[in-house]
Amino acid sequence: MIINIKHTDYLETGAFISNENAETFKNYTKNESVFITQNNSVKLKEELIKIINNSTTVIKICSFILKDKEIFDLILEKATSTNVAIFILTQLDKSKLNNLTSLSEFLTEEELNDKTSTIHLSNIKKLHDNGVHVRASESAHAKFIIADRDFGFIMS
Repeated sequence: MIINIKHTDYLETGAFISNENAETFKNYTKNESVFITQNNSVKLKEELIKIINNSTTVIKICSFILKDKEIFDLILEKATSTNVAIFILTQLDKSKLNNLTSLSEFLTEEELNDKTSTIHLSNIKKLHDNGVHVRASESAHAKFIIADRDFGFIMS
């Protein structure tokens, strides 16, 4: 069977091919400069913490949801105890944040059950009230951090 893939936004046909020689899943650990979110792996979070801690002039963050307590506390501490300018681009549309169907594409079941919207909006308000520059987008899904205009980290 021959399948021609057209250059469109969707595939009209497709097929799954099973690999009989496939090995069981193993966490990816072979590259120190690749950070992957996996169960029992905190490398990505540790890298974010390092970037925030080491910044000296400016931090720019884009994140759909900001609810990790350790990351939030670190950003708040940086905002209140240093002269680092902090800019956050995020989602503030409560109707989208409360839409569990759309959020299920981006969050785990545990995250969906722990009042993500309330935590996120509360965190953003606290950051704004403490001098962090906050801007909102209707469709903020990108995730990145830029520190001191020298270092950038893009996440998906």
